[in-house]
Formats: sequence, C-alpha cells, structure tokens
Amino acid sequence: PRPGPVGIDLCANKSTDFEKGFMGYTQNPADQFDWTRQSGTTSSFSTGPTNDHTLGTSSGYYLYIETSSPRASGDVASVFSPWYKSPSQVCSLSFWYHMYGSTVGTLNVSVITSGGSTIAWTKTGNQGNQWNPGRIAILPSYGVFRLNFIGVRGGSFTGDIGIDDITFGDDCCAACNGPTTFEAGLQGWSQAKDDKFDWTLHKQTTSSSLTGPSTDHTLGTSSGRYVYIETSFPRRAGDMASLISPKYNAVPGLSCAATFYYNMYGATIGKLVVILRATGSPDKIVWTKSGNQGTGWKKATFSITYGTKNYRLMLNATVGSSFTGDIAVDDITFTDDCCATCNGPSTFESGLGIWKQSKADTFDWTRQRGRTSSISTGPPKDHTPGITGSAGGYYMYIETSSPRRQGDTAMLTTTIQTPHVAGCKLSFWYHM
Repeated sequence: PRPGPVGIDLCANKSTDFEKGFMGYTQNPADQFDWTRQSGTTSSFSTGPTNDHTLGTSSGYYLYIETSSPRASGDVASVFSPWYKSPSQVCSLSFWYHMYGSTVGTLNVSVITSGGSTIAWTKTGNQGNQWNPGRIAILPSYGVFRLNFIGVRGGSFTGDIGIDDITFGDDCCAACNGPTTFEAGLQGWSQAKDDKFDWTLHKQTTSSSLTGPSTDHTLGTSSGRYVYIETSFPRRAGDMASLISPKYNAVPGLSCAATFYYNMYGATIGKLVVILRATGSPDKIVWTKSGNQGTGWKKATFSITYGTKNYRLMLNATVGSSFTGDIAVDDITFTDDCCATCNGPSTFESGLGIWKQSKADTFDWTRQRGRTSSISTGPPKDHTPGITGSAGGYYMYIETSSPRRQGDTAMLTTTIQTPHVAGCKLSFWYHM
C-alpha cells in the first residue's frame, strides 16, 4: 500500500501569517482558480480588505480570492495547509476571515484526514468590512491531518474573501504532559543566558569516545534526537549549562510527578540537577545525580509540589574533570494532574476534565450527546466545532423533568485556576 503523509509538528509551525510567502500552504490543482497572496486592497471596489490582519497596514500580507471576471458563480478556490500531527488533547485553531461585499459567496474550512474530509466551519454572505475571528476544534483522533480553506465565488465581482493569521492555540502546544522528545527541536525549552555554555540538540553518538549515548531514547535509532552537554575542550571542570522549560500552570493544592530519561556514562561525569523555579520563591532542587551511571538510558521520576504560582523547570548539568563526562536527557513527561491548564478548552468530549459535581446542590449536571430526553427544550447537539456524526459531541446540561422541582440547583465547579496573564477572559456557550 502507498504510505500515508507524514505530519509535521504543529507547535513548531504554530502560526501562519503569510508575511513570508505561502508558508507551506499549497494551491489545490483540482479547483477552478487559485487563492492570491496580497497586500493592501484587492483590485475590486466595495469588496475585500484594505489591509492585512497581522500588521493592520498596507504592507502586510493575506490570502484572498479575486471574484472578478473570468470567475463565474460557484467557482471554487481551495488552498491546503501542510500535513500536521494531531495534538495529544482537544485544542483550538483560530483564524481571521474577511467577507465584505454584496455578493460574497461561502468560505468553508475542512479538515482532511486519512478517513476523508469534513467541513468544520462555514460562513456565507456579507459579514461586514472588517476582519472577523473564526475558530475550530482540533481533535487527537485526527492522527495526521491538514486544513483546506475553500472559497466559493458568489453572484458577482463584489465577493472577495480573505484569510489571515491561522494559528494553533496554546492549548495545542503548552500541554505539559507532552512528552518533550526533542524530535522537533527544543519544543519550548530554551537555553539560559547566565550559564557558561549551552546544551546541544543531537542525534547518534556524541563526539567523544567512552561517554554519552549511542542513540536517543525515544526512537532508539540514529535518527532520533536528544539534548546533551559536550564536555570536551574548551570546557573546564565546574562549567554549567542550563536548559529552561516553558512556564507551566500550577494546580494549587495538588502535587504531581514528572519523569525523564538520562544518560550519564563516562569516567569523569559531573552532576545533573533538576530545579523547580516559581516566581518569587527560592529555587528548589527536586532531583540530582552525580558520577558515572553506566551505559544506557536510565529513568528518573520526581515530584512537583507548589502553592499557587506558575513554575518552570531547569536542567542544570555540570562538567566533571575531563572530556568523558557527557550528560544527556530525553523524553520529559508530566502526569496529567500537572497539566490542568486554564486555557482548555473544556469541550467535555473526554469526560468532565477539570470540572466536578458539587456536593452542596440538589442534583447533578448530566453529560449528554444529541438531544435531551424532553421535547421542546434543550439543544439538538453540542456546540464544539469539528465533531462529526449526526449527534455531534458532548455537552453538559440539567434535566428538569420529574423528580426535579422549581428552585432545585445543580452546580459544577473547577479546581482553582491560575491565569497565564492578568486580565484574561473566560468564554463559554450556553443553550436556554
């Protein structure tokens, strides 16, 4: 059988603003016409954007469909994203669209997987002379997937449609239960600026004999990647390299655990220390190991306990007395209870998530798919975009039939959530 497409890491290709060309997007050769990369206004009056969305100026770029002659009503232009690997949890993709003109047709956003193509979002007609936000859900079940933005020409030339700033949400990439395999780079980890030297992203053996791993841990092959410190000249005993994680959301009142794999093989190995750093608190050593630990990758586990503060992890590796002191790390993974980030979203597709039933109410909320059990009330299906099937996905609702009485109360509560930044917003959809 013909092999399927190989997806790229969506977190390493998180945002597409078209400022540097099509940025991996490709025209569909099977449609009637192409999308155009444009700056400033389109060639027709009373339709299309005047500026891009990214910069908001005439020098910024976006994609649009030009609906003037020779285009005819119903002509289709289709542009594909690259193939991506699905995230490990339900997350969001946002984009901005411009649909201004008296004869605007339709914009569809489809998700293409090995199982076919599904329309995840659609909009038809004049939406005003401004950029508007669009959003769809990205599901782990997609496997490898790509996006298809499909512009359909309306009845006349005043039907230009633009798209810009296609972005995978932080919830696609900041899930701290990763794992961090380093196959797609540092994956949000960064080199410290106040140390002596840097960690090296590497594959295969290190440059010194009798030290370091022969392959990575993730794949166990010469093509797999890991990070390590190279302790040959000009390094000196005591030199330290520090690698810093992204900032993670604390889950107040809870503790959790992280694991990673390390290789500390060599006669002059120094020391590897894992530090938990929370804003306004002293650094805390959560794991440390010194000296030669033999060949092969070893598993390490440590606990993470914190108050209400967000935190980072630091991998500090110190050079031993000579060049046979290379130290390597791979496959950093957090348990699920480390990762209840407030930017969810809570779609209820895999259960209640961070929500729980209150014990101080009269009855419970119900997780439901499709219609509720009563006629003339309740939603016909859930709200989450991108869910296929006639019943849609899951949502939460209160069932008000007997034995419920007027005034009965049902409450859902979350764990305490710490926002990423001051002044953030919570949005939700309701059906009454």
